[in-house]
Amino acid sequence: MERGVKNKQDFMDLSICTREKLAHVRNCKTGSSGIPVKLVTNLFNLDFPQDWQLYQYHVTYIPDLASRRLRIALLYSHSELSNKAKAFDGAILFLSQKLEEKVTELSSETRRGETVKMTITLKRELPSSSPVCIQVFNIIFRKILKKLSMYQIGRNFYNPSEPMEIPQHKLSLWPGFAISVSYFERKLLFSADVSYKVLRNETVLEFMTALCQRTGLSCFTQTCEKQLIGLIVLTRYNNRTYSIDDIDWSVKPTHTFQKRDGTEITYVDYYKQQYDITVSDLNQPMLVSLLKKKRNDNSEAQLAHLIPELCFLTGLTDQATSDFQLMKAVAEKTRLSPSGRQQRLARLVDNIQRNTNARFELETWGLHFGSQISLTGRIVPSEKILMQDHICRPVSAADWSKDIRTCKILNAQSLNTWLILCSDRTEYVAESFLNCLRRVAGSMGFNVDYPKM
Repeated sequence: MERGVKNKQDFMDLSICTREKLAHVRNCKTGSSGIPVKLVTNLFNLDFPQDWQLYQYHVTYIPDLASRRLRIALLYSHSELSNKAKAFDGAILFLSQKLEEKVTELSSETRRGETVKMTITLKRELPSSSPVCIQVFNIIFRKILKKLSMYQIGRNFYNPSEPMEIPQHKLSLWPGFAISVSYFERKLLFSADVSYKVLRNETVLEFMTALCQRTGLSCFTQTCEKQLIGLIVLTRYNNRTYSIDDIDWSVKPTHTFQKRDGTEITYVDYYKQQYDITVSDLNQPMLVSLLKKKRNDNSEAQLAHLIPELCFLTGLTDQATSDFQLMKAVAEKTRLSPSGRQQRLARLVDNIQRNTNARFELETWGLHFGSQISLTGRIVPSEKILMQDHICRPVSAADWSKDIRTCKILNAQSLNTWLILCSDRTEYVAESFLNCLRRVAGSMGFNVDYPKM
């Protein structure tokens, strides 16, 4: 097919639909060995009408508007779109129902009295199997989870109203889900898996204070920037995450900034008026975060100044991940049995269908939840491993590293000439490694000579 041809064949016709007719593909998923076992997956059927289509429109504004939020507000204010399922990013509009005209012209007036003309032009009619529809289905479910009062952090969604506390390590865990919608063998399926967001019950200001006490004032600024820049923080007053891109040591909470209406206000007064939060430390520096520009947003990238006292650190440090007791406490909270995981996923689907707004969003697009996918799996016996002098039969079907440790391998090459580089301080570590290597290699028939060090 020539490059640039607009009327491309559907991607499913080029892959799944052709291969599934081949005999070896048809029968390759049915095994015969092992013990059959019934399995439940994390996939749910999504049903929709056979003639379901998606209509893609392009929206232009005269005069052009830089604000994506204003573009959306002006377009959604019209009755022509009020009762239709829609997804709009500021330039491309997706509808589940076709507008009466191929080109629709609308006009709105801004608060400043400026008249804005909008032209909605039909570009494509897409079948449900189109890759573009997959993107829109995922957008729809992101909107649905937000209607369940869940917050998106990264690619996943979390529920801050049901935190799990680990007070001895000053940690909180937000339960949530990783979701996606895609086609599996010509079926549209909703996939979900349990996820957790680790939050530290430690503000950036507390972290900075402790760091200053450890390092002293002489190198505090440099050390603080090195440790904080690049980290992700959460502001719990709006449950949003920000990346720390810089620290502005010259700006304090008592400094002013310009609001959207053009008025000036101090950071202290803003948080008191907006969130009823009193900032206690008026001399702390401000964190700087470069806000990501959204797609089709022509406005300039903006900097957000954040108060360290109101920012909570997320994730675990390298030191924390090496703490056995801490990781054990986290695992005890997050580890789920198969039945517990299944119940959590079923509850998510049930919550979507019980929530009026979420169900309305789903049904407006013509989508309905079907059954959860179950299938037959097989518990296969462990494989026999052929060694030099006998056959090894691993006790565990998934791990045979211990079983072959005392068995000679079929063909081993000697390691005669080699070198270990280490410092004087780590020489004992290198010697410990060498002794362990020679001990294990010998029993496996693998000769390791002494290296140069």
